[in-house]
Amino acid sequence: MLEYLLIFSVCIIGVGYSSYRIGIREGSENMLEMLENTDIIKMDFNGNVVPNPDFYKADEKTKI
Repeated sequence: MLEYLLIFSVCIIGVGYSSYRIGIREGSENMLEMLENTDIIKMDFNGNVVPNPDFYKADEKTKI
């Protein structure tokens, strides 16, 4: 009986950890996509992320 509890516990810990890792990856991907869609950042074909200089210029114009 103790062996089943140990196996079950290891499986539950493995499922929890893999779910956590998938959540982090999906959340990060969705955040980058949202920032790119709102033109806060720009991404090139290699996946490099740079800030959008036009976003900051437009933001400064609205403060005046």
